[in-house]
Amino acid sequence: MSTFRKIVNNTAIQACGSAFNTVTGLLVTAALARYLGKDGYGEYSLVFVYLFFAGVIADLGFDGILVRELAKVPDLTSQRAVSLISNTIIWKLVFSGLALAISAAYLFFRDYPLNTKLAVILLELTLFAGAGESLEAIFKVNLQIKYSVISSLISQGTHLFFLLLFIYLKTTLLVLIGAYFLARLVRCVVVYLFSTKFIRFRFCLDRSLMKFLFLESFPLGIAAGLWMVYYRVDTLMLDYYKGVGAVGQYNAAYKFVDLFLLFSGMIMVSIYPIMSATYSDHIESLKKLYQKSIDYLSIVGAFITFFTFIFAKYIITLIYGTRFLDSIPTLRILAWVGIFIFVSNIYGHMFIVLGLQKRDFLLLRFLGLVVNVFLNLKLIPAWGANGAAAATVFTEFLIFLLAPILIGNKFSYHPSFKNLFKSVGTAVFPCLLFLFVPFLAESIYPAIILFLTLSLLMFRRDYLQMWEFFKGEVN
Repeated sequence: MSTFRKIVNNTAIQACGSAFNTVTGLLVTAALARYLGKDGYGEYSLVFVYLFFAGVIADLGFDGILVRELAKVPDLTSQRAVSLISNTIIWKLVFSGLALAISAAYLFFRDYPLNTKLAVILLELTLFAGAGESLEAIFKVNLQIKYSVISSLISQGTHLFFLLLFIYLKTTLLVLIGAYFLARLVRCVVVYLFSTKFIRFRFCLDRSLMKFLFLESFPLGIAAGLWMVYYRVDTLMLDYYKGVGAVGQYNAAYKFVDLFLLFSGMIMVSIYPIMSATYSDHIESLKKLYQKSIDYLSIVGAFITFFTFIFAKYIITLIYGTRFLDSIPTLRILAWVGIFIFVSNIYGHMFIVLGLQKRDFLLLRFLGLVVNVFLNLKLIPAWGANGAAAATVFTEFLIFLLAPILIGNKFSYHPSFKNLFKSVGTAVFPCLLFLFVPFLAESIYPAIILFLTLSLLMFRRDYLQMWEFFKGEVN
């Protein structure tokens, strides 16, 4: 099967899997929010923030480097491939233990309730299962994403089943966390079973390779740590300034930013291995792939941004109920990170492909963190969750502006943003009319019709050109 058909098949499979995971994820969110209320949901969200921080330490960028290196190995059954996977898992097990120890020490000095502390520890035990999930790199490099998707579907289904069961039994927060714990264990087992179709895994320690993996991954891990602080520090600051109720309001809206990241990452899973493989030998093809990826994802980002903004009221009330009405303006603000996230995801992968994760990527993440923390300190005390949302949008916009400059200095290529500007304009104009023109604001339909009409006029040629590009160039 040609690379083109594999990318199309992978994207279609991921789209189906992502649709299922999105639906089940929203069902989980809706069930939790309605069962726990705004304060309880805020506490639940806060617990997961600690897992995210610990996960950065546990991963330390190893998975990204693993995919990059495996893409260079002609035979994935070779000793080189086995060694890469094995030593990556060993490193992740070591750093999972370190992350758990750091969290336990930190929680000892916090005045959280005992059940909250235990919930954090239980969640972070899943990091050891996450080490085994590094075997999914085999599926990505082989462009056999269906196995990752099936593993995710089984895991999500397990999570939903046990969560609904525990809610029906009216259990506590700690027991609800146990549903996620069981789901992660199930996924680890399923991933391992599928991996046996491609590789006979065994542990083998290679000190020189471990050193190489650490040196390559560490800067990426630091960048990921800065990225995680950048994306999640607002939750901790909201908890400090406004309490768990504001955390619940913010995270109800922020759930959709996570979906933006998930969906854009789903697309890049298929494109990233091709980027890595073409960099050394087909630089012109990489330039075209880079440009068309920006064109494509900016259009998708515009669609998602617009519909999230327009349907914010219906989304919040349908999923969370009337107790979360405060989250509607928060979601409308956060909707605008959609376009920037979709394009910035391309930049992030290009940094790795070009080997810029050691300095430029790290510098960009650090700058984003400083700006984001500064804005949150200024905006959260005054505006609460809406201030945190505004800080996120501005910082994401700043990163979006600076990243292509850093990439261009190394790559000697600066992409065109013609499609991006058209995408932003296509989304912004109908939303402004929806907000400020009284008779249009009475219904969402005029804005939707205007947006779809503008999209058809602006991008009718781009859809065909995009298809022909991938069909003709990525083979």
